[in-house]
Amino acid sequence: MMVRVLALLAGLLLASNAWAQVAPKTTTPAPVVPKTTTPAAPQVVPKATTQAPATPLPAAIIAVVDVAQVRANSLAAKDIQRQMAAIQEVYSTEISKIEDQLRAQEQELQRQQAILAADAFAARRREFEAAVDRAQRLVEERNRTLDRLFSEAMGKVTTAIVSALTELQRERGFNLVLDRNAVLVPAAALDLTADTQTRVDQRLPSVAVTLPPER
Repeated sequence: MMVRVLALLAGLLLASNAWAQVAPKTTTPAPVVPKTTTPAAPQVVPKATTQAPATPLPAAIIAVVDVAQVRANSLAAKDIQRQMAAIQEVYSTEISKIEDQLRAQEQELQRQQAILAADAFAARRREFEAAVDRAQRLVEERNRTLDRLFSEAMGKVTTAIVSALTELQRERGFNLVLDRNAVLVPAAALDLTADTQTRVDQRLPSVAVTLPPER
């Protein structure tokens, strides 16, 4: 059933066009006494201030750099990728062993289901589920460690890129750097990607990626 609600809003303004006439009373006019006035205090008019002219902005001298390319192809970045792949292999081997153990435990639990009492089987089942939960938490912890190690190492590469660009800025005199991926048609003469990568390789040829100690 559909219930239809009607809202009615009305406004009413009442005004009278007849004013009550009051007869004035006869009164004797009182003598007029002149009021004494005190001179007004002098006002201080603020002086008009002139605003200093704005300093004109310098003309833009632009350089273009493919930051993603430097981050991917620099010597330090490739060294980081190699070390991260090795660490990931270690973690993958560790997790594979745990998976094999859990798979064997599950098969044994299925075999014992027919011979164990209900209470004993339920206890074994809870132990197995707890082991699965621990394995899942370990996988999540290993993934967080990989993300953190990679982020910290690549942060050093980014710092080296900024230092290289600062050095090039002093030498070339540009005052604005644009990412080449944000420029539709970059001019080759403005592209300092190769120069930037050369400076980064000189400053940071490698970055050590160290596994944290086990807790």
